[in-house]
Amino acid sequence: MNDLAPTDWLRVLESELDALAQGTLGLPPVTVTGHGVAPPGSMEGAYMVLLSSGGSYQVGLASTSEGCQALARGLLAVEPSADPLPAPDVADAVCEIVNMLAGGVQRRVRERSGLQLELGLPTFFHGPVQPTERLGVAVTEVRVGELPAALLVLHPAFAAARRSNAMSDAPHASSGRPPAQILEELAAAVMAADASDEAAVTRLLALLDELTATGHAVAAIAGAAAEGIRARCADVRALAGALDEASEAVARMQEEVARGPQPSAAPAAAAAPGAFVLPEWGDEKTLRDFLAAQRGSLEELEEAILGMEGGDPERLATFKRRLHTLKGEAGVLGLEDLEHVCHATEDFLEGHGASAEATDRLLRVQDWMVKAIDAYAQMQLPVPRAKELIAEALTGGQATATATPTPTPTPTATSTATATATATSTATATAAATATATPTATATAAAEGISAVARDAETVSLFGEFLSESGEGLNRVDQILMNVERDGVNDDTVNSLFRVFHTIKGTAGFLELSEVVALAHVTETMLNRCREKALALEGAVVDLVFDATSALREMLEEVRVAVEAGTGFPSRAGLDELRGNIQAAIDGQTGPERELPAAVPGDTLGQVLQRPPLEVPAAAVEHAAEQQASTGRRLGEELVAEGAAEPAQVAAALRAQGRAAPREEAAAVKLKETIKVDLERVDSLVEMIGELVVVESMVVNAPEIAKTSSVRVRNCLAQLAKVTRDLQDVGMRMRMVPVSGVFQKMARLVRDLSRKSGKQVRLVTSGEGTEMDRSMVEHIADPLVHMIRNAVDHGLESADARAAAGKPPVGEIRLSAYHEGGSVVIEIADDGRGLDRDRIVKKAMEKGLIDSADGMTEAEVNGLIFAPGFSTAAQVTEISGRGVGMDVVKRNIDALRGRVVITSRKGEGTSFKLVLPLTLAIIDGMLVACGEERYIIPTLSIVESIQPDRKMLVSLAQTNEMINLRGEILPLARLDKLFRLEGAKSDPTDALVVVVEGFGRRIGLLVDEVVTQQQVVIKSLGEGMGKTRFLSGAAILSDGHVGLILNVEEIATLFHRSRDFFHERGEALPAALPAAQEARA
Repeated sequence: MNDLAPTDWLRVLESELDALAQGTLGLPPVTVTGHGVAPPGSMEGAYMVLLSSGGSYQVGLASTSEGCQALARGLLAVEPSADPLPAPDVADAVCEIVNMLAGGVQRRVRERSGLQLELGLPTFFHGPVQPTERLGVAVTEVRVGELPAALLVLHPAFAAARRSNAMSDAPHASSGRPPAQILEELAAAVMAADASDEAAVTRLLALLDELTATGHAVAAIAGAAAEGIRARCADVRALAGALDEASEAVARMQEEVARGPQPSAAPAAAAAPGAFVLPEWGDEKTLRDFLAAQRGSLEELEEAILGMEGGDPERLATFKRRLHTLKGEAGVLGLEDLEHVCHATEDFLEGHGASAEATDRLLRVQDWMVKAIDAYAQMQLPVPRAKELIAEALTGGQATATATPTPTPTPTATSTATATATATSTATATAAATATATPTATATAAAEGISAVARDAETVSLFGEFLSESGEGLNRVDQILMNVERDGVNDDTVNSLFRVFHTIKGTAGFLELSEVVALAHVTETMLNRCREKALALEGAVVDLVFDATSALREMLEEVRVAVEAGTGFPSRAGLDELRGNIQAAIDGQTGPERELPAAVPGDTLGQVLQRPPLEVPAAAVEHAAEQQASTGRRLGEELVAEGAAEPAQVAAALRAQGRAAPREEAAAVKLKETIKVDLERVDSLVEMIGELVVVESMVVNAPEIAKTSSVRVRNCLAQLAKVTRDLQDVGMRMRMVPVSGVFQKMARLVRDLSRKSGKQVRLVTSGEGTEMDRSMVEHIADPLVHMIRNAVDHGLESADARAAAGKPPVGEIRLSAYHEGGSVVIEIADDGRGLDRDRIVKKAMEKGLIDSADGMTEAEVNGLIFAPGFSTAAQVTEISGRGVGMDVVKRNIDALRGRVVITSRKGEGTSFKLVLPLTLAIIDGMLVACGEERYIIPTLSIVESIQPDRKMLVSLAQTNEMINLRGEILPLARLDKLFRLEGAKSDPTDALVVVVEGFGRRIGLLVDEVVTQQQVVIKSLGEGMGKTRFLSGAAILSDGHVGLILNVEEIATLFHRSRDFFHERGEALPAALPAAQEARA
């Protein structure tokens, strides 16, 4: 290498390519030039340039067809040819050049390395090549930088020098890591190492050096392997042999470490501060998918935590199941902090019942998990780390052994050899209980001929997890079978049943529970026959599945007792008969169906259950029926939950009830299938649908169409309008999401506020399934937070005050969602003290918001609480009192084109209704004309439209026009004055008044005429329009012109609060009409 000059690196490459080009087609000599890359100052730099994708090398000219779009996957750059040749000849020539170049490199790779690399450089031609075509392109450069494997062997000196420099001996300083841990990484590294991949070989050498420095018994083996690699790094073929020898050495070291005692492990070397490094066995895509799926899962965890506080056993079971699943997935991906926290939380649940303190701790853990998922998404470690969180939130400041679960085995060659049995405290306690079984249990076992069995802590823990998961699976089987009797069978039903028994069989086999395996296997086989449609899941087959489920449940209970007592597993009688019956069903010899109770059309499930042979007590049925209102469960589910009936009994009653009143046709209950779609695509689709609505309106209202008398054209237009409207509805539903996610967050908020304020508060929600536009759901979260904080702090009284007022000590906040007209209503109501009108007025006068409350309506007084900085609180608390919250509510709801309606009765409570549109993309509007301009008034804001007579017109103080609408005096707003228009009608009796309402305030808008009513797609006005307080957007009308959308709320606010608006602008309204003055007199 040292005999080459710094610029000779280009000459070496040139000679290789030139030989390939000239030797095959007789092309002119190849000139190799570096495009914008200066020759390196050393051979080390030359090698790096050759490997970089920035290097380009010219190989001469040849022409080909214009249809050639991509040659050799980007290896060739093409440009117009100065001397085009017949296309077929040139195409053949280009293919020849590329293929020979690839073949030549391939041959050299095979000859020099023996790696049998298959580079495969295909040439793509798009479209047919015409013989007469003479338009062509020139092949001007080959980007060899995209072939690092080939470049390594273009000149052996390059590879040898590079490896000699990169793999030179380094100081063997000990990192302090235990040999087992180094071997874990070493096993993966030696499997991934390739003789042509110098980075992988360098990594392998570093690990061997690190292992050598530990001084362990395997250090000599590691050192010898490293020396062998270094001695043969200059020859690729020899290096491949050294890597094979290193792989065998790693296997020997694994055996040595697993067999012999290890020195005490020093603390693990710290990773880069704060950075999360995905383990070598990890997969980035799997990690991303896992993190994305946890958003909804963690919300369900929070919901389960809140339900657990009330003593709901189902919520506790759900929480444990999801927590256990999360722990397992985190362990597989190497998310150690998350895995440890999940494990410690499982242990915490074993020793703590339902209480407010336990809920607080679990909620802190759930909050940490949310932040941890966000941290891992940024490839950062969570803060605080698992040990700190466990000590703080779960163990009261004392770290325990539960923080370190048994490490999840990693899929490397060393997993089995280096596995350790690290027991958790729970497992240890169970094992201790097993080892110290009571004399009574031991004596009983001896009397029954069952010998004592010693099981280690890890085995006991595995049994515990198996029993828990299997019990949950069998409960699902019962539920599914009861649903089968009511709703019929479909593929999803059978598959769900099959998976439960398949899972039980597999785990039981691992734990050597032979009888459980045998029964689960034969049941699984029967269900597989049902999946193949060879057997129907009905009648006697359903009975057999119920029997198998009951038998398995009893067997699992016996396993639990045996594990706790530290004895062997007893044999169970009667299983042979059950397995024989199931096998007969598999063979098509289904036995007779069991006797069903008598039933006639119209019988309820409770009536059928009380008849022979089921004979469920009537008192139990009545009690379960009473409990349905509070639990929300079906009658059969309630009876099973209370232990008053077996699932098989409920299924038999449902079967009898169904046969008494058979369905016309049992519709298959099919689970909904969903796919993930990029949100931008959905938004683009909705926008295009909106444009379609505009185009359809333009077509329908075109003058040429209006003149036609063709019935066919009219029918086609009607069909077009129907399809467009249906498509619009579908597009809107795609963006709709339920408000349940936001409501769930409010449940957590109410609980926290209740604790902070010292008040007893209960949140009652309804309508969680109500759907809204996705973007609107995101924007209502902040307003709801502020309104609920105010309800707890200002609205609800303390327990003593409520008792004095004759109210129950627990205050109630009702959060509901429902549809009202064309809007969605979110209502927050409390049963507290209500709004204090006098206090609001006093505070408003102190702040200069009003001079007097005389003449102000209740709605106007209530609306004062939305003023910025307005608060009636005597002191600022941690919860509220700064006058910011309700201002935020108003601004957010205004931005959503919604309104807030307040209803309050002193001493009884307050209700806030957030009235919001269904979507922000499309609205129904009324098109009105004023002068030469046209405006759109949202239909939801319109109360009515009238043509006034002179008796209805009044004025106040000669400056403000009003209209008397059936005794209600409303401000009259002239759009021509508001927007400085010309040509508008000045006499109200010649024009129209559109009565609109915004924020509970009504005004009359004076317009020339109402043109039409239509749906419009809202467009933003953009920043170039400047301040547009009285306009909320624009829309393209059916004739192609632009119509401006009025902001009714702002206009109504202006005319109710700012009487001197026109005076401030130096203008004056026309004097009141004489007839109006006479009317007032």
